[in-house]
Amino acid sequence: MISFYQYQLPFVTPFKTGAGDIVSREGILIHFKDEDVDILAEASPLPGFSSESFKSVKKHLMSLKSELDAFLKGSFSIDDLQQFISGPSSIQFALSDLGWKIIQFRGGQPAGHPLFQSKKKPVLVNDIVGSHDPATTKRLILSALHDGFKTIKIKTVSPDPKLAAVLHEIYAQNKDVIFRLDANQSWNVEKLKIFNREFKNLPIEYIEEPYELHRDEEIDRAFTMSAYPIAIDESIRDSNHLGKLLEKYPNLFIIIKPMMLGNIFSISETLLKYRSSYKRVVITSSLESAVGLGTISKLAASIGDNSLAHGLNTKKLFRKDIVTGNDINNGVLILPGRTISLNQLDQSMLTQI
Repeated sequence: MISFYQYQLPFVTPFKTGAGDIVSREGILIHFKDEDVDILAEASPLPGFSSESFKSVKKHLMSLKSELDAFLKGSFSIDDLQQFISGPSSIQFALSDLGWKIIQFRGGQPAGHPLFQSKKKPVLVNDIVGSHDPATTKRLILSALHDGFKTIKIKTVSPDPKLAAVLHEIYAQNKDVIFRLDANQSWNVEKLKIFNREFKNLPIEYIEEPYELHRDEEIDRAFTMSAYPIAIDESIRDSNHLGKLLEKYPNLFIIIKPMMLGNIFSISETLLKYRSSYKRVVITSSLESAVGLGTISKLAASIGDNSLAHGLNTKKLFRKDIVTGNDINNGVLILPGRTISLNQLDQSMLTQI
């Protein structure tokens, strides 16, 4: 039987988006239980980033309830599931996650499919530092290094020479540190030139979305201009676009937010077709609850580059999550043996709808 639950997770500090600051994260959990399985999946569009709204996702799911219940109770293959999955990206993510878990519980895993291969353990995880003044940035990076993280992602609206000086100082004392810079499309060509000059000789793994990379010529220009590798994230529109990028740019770092792209079978099969080695593929959260994050962590193990750190350390952004505890230790996440069940959740944070 299908049931839906709404949650709200309060942020430690307001989360800044293009649509304004938000003080809490909300989403919908789908619970399915029958004689074989007892599982959860999540649909949670992120305001300011997702194309759909929480209200529209909630309405769509409620209208789908009876049909979804009947489908999941029956016997189905991956092909049947692919035909059934539709709707906004976050709903596609949730439906494919439900199907993935049910197929595994019922023992119908197809040989050779990337989602049903032995999981790579452990999963490396990066820490993230927001855009701050140099002193705060230094303190936060040193704290992350003390906690065992080796890869640090830093959000920066400009290639500030003061930030470069902080990173040079930290690198001088920590030779195994790796930096990632996330510009969130806020730079331009001139800023990229400054970046090349001021951040020279630093261990920067890549620069993420220096500016909008929607067209090939924009990606080509970034490749030509940047002294460091380029990563593409929010510019990836869907699985078809992902395939085109993988085919044309074999050295491009690909950052995949599964909740934003949708159907996890389409994502995994696209990667298998164009980059079966999964090299330079980073899987990252869209600030989901522990339920969605658990699935995304398993995807990082299945279809991510196991030599790279993945963006999974997002629980720290919430004052409270629906499941307590943190599976990350010294920058490494060990996947739990079992999926999260409904009775493990903090019921005070859930409202049945």
